[in-house]
Amino acid sequence: MAEEEIADATDQGIRVAVSGAQQVAEQVARAKLHRGEKEAAEAQRALQAQSEQTRAILGHVRGDEFWRTATPDSVTNAAVYGAALAPHDRDALAIYSTVREGAQARWGVDVDKIYGEHSGDLEAAAPAMRARLAAAMRDSLDDTIAAKREDELAAQSGLAADQEEALAQASPEDEPLRELHEERAEELHADEREHRGNADAYRADAAAAEMTAAGVHRGGDQARARTQRTFPESVTTSINKPGSQATKNRPARSTRSRSRGAELTR
Repeated sequence: MAEEEIADATDQGIRVAVSGAQQVAEQVARAKLHRGEKEAAEAQRALQAQSEQTRAILGHVRGDEFWRTATPDSVTNAAVYGAALAPHDRDALAIYSTVREGAQARWGVDVDKIYGEHSGDLEAAAPAMRARLAAAMRDSLDDTIAAKREDELAAQSGLAADQEEALAQASPEDEPLRELHEERAEELHADEREHRGNADAYRADAAAAEMTAAGVHRGGDQARARTQRTFPESVTTSINKPGSQATKNRPARSTRSRSRGAELTR
């Protein structure tokens, strides 16, 4: 792998790196199966060569930019990359943990569950993960979109109220007409206040989700120092094998779990 490819931790770089990670994982698995010294040495060299890419990707998924511009493809690719090498590289394990926490906190997507539904088959799980992330990301936009809509309705009501007040002032001698315009203005101002309140509520919901996600990403800096409570079956089996790289430095499990708030029902 060329040096410029190793350092590429962009979303496109991760997509390209997934294939390499899977090949390295397969090479390591074959070496363990055949127990040949030559194969084991070659597999170890391949894993070390991949490690720089893995560290770069870990830094990327821990950063705000990754989550601010996240797409179903970018999140899925990072999860697949981390899961492929998790049994052999603790940085890859941290990638998987960080992506899993972020997907759960931001969109309520359970990465572990998706892998479990496909018996830990990474390639089979990827399309399902992309589909669920796409649907969840659309849902997560509801609060922001709804707040903007309520702001627009509030502005329209306020403008209409001002017009009614102007008409009331223009009819000082026609008391019934003036009172009619004043009554309409009051109703429109009430609508304006209601829309403003709705917009504030939607924004509060969106902010709460962002704060939850931000807390996860701050905690993600410690992902390398712990193993989360569940992994795909194939990953778990590999991690628990004696002598695996992840087992040598495996920390205590965490029971922390997060979930996104209830979906928009308004």
